[in-house]
Amino acid sequence: MFFFSHQPDIPDSLKKKEMIKKASTLIVEFWIKNAIIKTDDKESYCYGMELILSTLINVAFMVILSYYVIGYPIAFIPYIAVYTPLRLTAGGYHARSHLKCILYTQITFIVFVLSALALGKKYIWCLMVLYMVAVLTVLRLAPVEAENKPLTVEEKHKQQLNTWGFQTIILIVIVIAAIFGVMKNEIVLCVMAANISVAISLILAKIID
Repeated sequence: MFFFSHQPDIPDSLKKKEMIKKASTLIVEFWIKNAIIKTDDKESYCYGMELILSTLINVAFMVILSYYVIGYPIAFIPYIAVYTPLRLTAGGYHARSHLKCILYTQITFIVFVLSALALGKKYIWCLMVLYMVAVLTVLRLAPVEAENKPLTVEEKHKQQLNTWGFQTIILIVIVIAAIFGVMKNEIVLCVMAANISVAISLILAKIID
């Protein structure tokens, strides 16, 4: 843990904001103060910085959890490689705050990866059934649009095609793994875990949102 002898003054308008929002705003205001960016671009840069910080925190936690909790140091790599692009095209559940988003992401990461690794050792066919149900769920429900970002008919069609395309690629990888008898490989199991996680996210989005 690090201790600081001095903390920067935080404007009253920021006190009720989340830590990530505070940090993003302070960084952007520092850039504006030093004429690195224009004041007119503050809102856009704040939003972008929030996404960057939130992503970095999520990845950092995944790295730590992969090593110390899951026991497979690179578990986060195949998981993120599948989860991120599939979520971008298919949509899914969106938490109301960065903190809830981070908690949701980490909990689902641990639960689904550990479950996949456990099932893969003794009950691989059970995992395969769950995976196929997840694939069908993604293909059936996607795309699920965000509440604050509705999609046009054309955008929905494009997102659906992208989802189907990416989901097909993942499915082909799984089929190839089955053909070569490496279904129990940790990378393959993490890929399936990510796909199942996306399917659950879509279901939650339909129920909650």
